[in-house]
Amino acid sequence: MPETEATGDAEVVISEDGSQVSWTISYEGLSGPPAAGHIHYGGADVAGPVMIPFPEVGESSAEGSATEADFAPVENWPQTFEEALQAIRDGEAYVNIHTEANPPGEIRAQLAAAGGEMPPTSTIESGPGVPLTIALLALGLLGFALARRRLGTIQGWPTVFGRSPGRGRPCSCATCP
Repeated sequence: MPETEATGDAEVVISEDGSQVSWTISYEGLSGPPAAGHIHYGGADVAGPVMIPFPEVGESSAEGSATEADFAPVENWPQTFEEALQAIRDGEAYVNIHTEANPPGEIRAQLAAAGGEMPPTSTIESGPGVPLTIALLALGLLGFALARRRLGTIQGWPTVFGRSPGRGRPCSCATCP
């Protein structure tokens, strides 16, 4: 798995009525221009399929929103946009930004409910995992913040403005470059 010096931060928000999910992501230090970005289905240690593609990824940011019309059903689960939003709420989704140098993904971040806790992970490098808690005010909306993965550990961000070096994780989607 290639190392990267890329950093970033993000906010993913589900509308109160569950009809839309929106994202604001910024990043820097990628190995080259971003080629694609997605919200994937999968837990912290899973390389999963794309649920929601980002129509555009800019040189240093991606911003947009999606509705049911933009959702791609996932084999085995989720099959509906509502189930995809539930996967995001449950911490079973992650954001992946891909580059030409790192087609499986240069930076990956597991989504975690604001104020929620990610399940701990254990690796050879880190030993027993430490739960991640993120505080984020979403002004009446259900907000989600990114939890960054680096060298097999979950690094907590106190707010969505935190920064942490990233490490790519492969995805298993046919649409990834």
